[in-house]
Amino acid sequence: MINNLTILSPTLAAANVTISTYATPGFVSLTMTTLGEVAYKDNAFTITQTQPQILFINPASVVQGATTNVTITALFTAFDNTTTASFGPGVTVNTVTPLSATSLKVNLTVQPTAALGFRNVSLTTGAQNVAVTNLFQVSQGPAGILSLNPATGAQNQQYTITVTGSQTNFRNGVTTAAFGGGIQVIGISVIDLPHAGVQISIPNNTPVGNYNVALTTGGEVASILGGFNVTSGSAFIATVDPPTGHQGDTNLNVALTGLFMTWVNGTSVANFGPGHNGQLSDCL
Repeated sequence: MINNLTILSPTLAAANVTISTYATPGFVSLTMTTLGEVAYKDNAFTITQTQPQILFINPASVVQGATTNVTITALFTAFDNTTTASFGPGVTVNTVTPLSATSLKVNLTVQPTAALGFRNVSLTTGAQNVAVTNLFQVSQGPAGILSLNPATGAQNQQYTITVTGSQTNFRNGVTTAAFGGGIQVIGISVIDLPHAGVQISIPNNTPVGNYNVALTTGGEVASILGGFNVTSGSAFIATVDPPTGHQGDTNLNVALTGLFMTWVNGTSVANFGPGHNGQLSDCL
């Protein structure tokens, strides 16, 4: 911006100018106009950069669901161990490592549901803040499973699990499910592209622990590691042998088989109804 222009002679002038901090560095041309007279000089004045600027971000695109390192190169910055970085909603900055005053490494995680497109990236070092809007973007990631509800189940029980996917294309009659650990998939009902209900049965001999879950639709595989937890089942009597007795029977031996039990000789008591209690003589 020209603050004022002083004419010193027909061929000499003095201009007082203010250069914006956002002015583009480089050569600029100069024009002097007096009525119909126009004097022009190409590349007459040079604006030198003094303001911080982000030049490059490498890689410039990261897919949803990924955790990776990006390197940022800048000018006229003062990066140090206090520098913080922001990549906008849905992108978590894990660590910031300065490599020099003008370059740093950022380890970040792009959430599976992060919005696609270019992001505002800002770096702050004390009072210095530098930002850019078009050098980094979030791109579409591979299919994945975001959540299971419920995410836990007991041995010897059946459940309907609501699966919420990301970038999935679930289809009735095409999508299949696998839960690992011998967990049986009874059926699957697709609600929409990212949602499905999976009916499962957990055998009583499935070990307690976490299991991977995967839903496959053609060549698309959406999975979650350790996403489903199997807990110990509730105690119950599985079999009674013989299952019948006659009025007047005495000293009838009945074998009881339990699951998830801790029967103890001399302590555990069996109850066959009023007047028919008995002490367990053998824990099977």
